[in-house]
Amino acid sequence: MSRETLQESLSAVMDNEADELEL
Repeated sequence: MSRETLQESLSAVMDNEADELEL
């Protein structure tokens, strides 16, 4: 995996966790 792909995946995970915390 490229570094950009890892960063995009990490951003997506962070967004998902943030959404869950709002609940």
